[in-house]
Amino acid sequence: MLLRTNLRDLLYAHKLVLPRLQLLAHSFLVAIFSSVYTTSRRLPTMPWLTTEEAAEILDYNIEYVRRRIRNRRLKAKKHGHVWLVDPESVKSLRQKLNRQIREGYSKYDPRRGAD
Repeated sequence: MLLRTNLRDLLYAHKLVLPRLQLLAHSFLVAIFSSVYTTSRRLPTMPWLTTEEAAEILDYNIEYVRRRIRNRRLKAKKHGHVWLVDPESVKSLRQKLNRQIREGYSKYDPRRGAD
């Protein structure tokens, strides 16, 4: 009877202690590796634009910006699942588009050509 009681107490203590040990180990690992993880996944310090912001600046649809990125006509880099667009390339493209509009081409004119 004594052995059976001790075994039952041991099993009960195991159910209480093991989750706490797992939580403690998890917290310890998170504390150690969080600094490594966050520094490697940090956003760039330059003010890169999202595709939505670039589309708003260019006054075009977001799909146009994505197409320009795919065709490598707009400098961008992927950070996680988000594309970040270089603001200088957006500025130069905006100037080019404004120049074409001043020359008499419409925003939707196919004669504008493809770069």
